[in-house]
Amino acid sequence: STTIDVVIVSKSIPVTSRSVLLAEALATPEEALPRLQDELERSLSFYGATFRDSPLPVDLPVYLCGALSRAPDLVSAISEAVSRPVLRPKPPLIYPSHCPIEEYIVNAGLALKSL
Repeated sequence: STTIDVVIVSKSIPVTSRSVLLAEALATPEEALPRLQDELERSLSFYGATFRDSPLPVDLPVYLCGALSRAPDLVSAISEAVSRPVLRPKPPLIYPSHCPIEEYIVNAGLALKSL
């Protein structure tokens, strides 16, 4: 994957969204980690400054999606960097346990939209 998308959702509504292009050289989890940490911290800071009357709960999880999200070292490093749990998305669909749902989360969302 060559992009990072950071979306903050509050009360089921996306309130901030950032898409950042990665250099091709940053396609491995180890190389993408610093950039992803920066973008998450930047997005959380922006949200905090913009929506002062509606702070995000401190235990609000981060959901990583895409191919990079399946790298265990990346998941734990992100959790540590932003002091939040990092969880696997679990859409209310029936799919095999071995399915890399993180890579197909947009498709899952579109399928749910039609239900």
